[in-house]
Amino acid sequence: MSKKIFTLATTRCGYCKMLEQLIVSQYPELDDDKFTYFLYDKDDLTPEALMVRDFAREMKVTGVPFTVMISNGEIVKAIRGYNPASLKIFVEEVLSSGSEPEQLEIEFTDN
Repeated sequence: MSKKIFTLATTRCGYCKMLEQLIVSQYPELDDDKFTYFLYDKDDLTPEALMVRDFAREMKVTGVPFTVMISNGEIVKAIRGYNPASLKIFVEEVLSSGSEPEQLEIEFTDN
């Protein structure tokens, strides 16, 4: 069973920047099949940024960074905030899972 990590972060968040640096320096083995980092700015109105914002609203994200682990298309674990110890557990679990990339399907509706 394959697993994947998604992190939602903003451009103005200090803890988000720390988390990104931690991931880059400590976990270089995380590739795009295992990890996705969504970085957005609240003033960005591009379709991609609006999709990320909709995802955050759908997931009821109240703070960033917000990291989730996906398995079989479902969110199975979440980390709210900057928590290196929990992230390490996520990474170890994801890297030990199967090699097939995980897909998360989210249906967005127009409001």
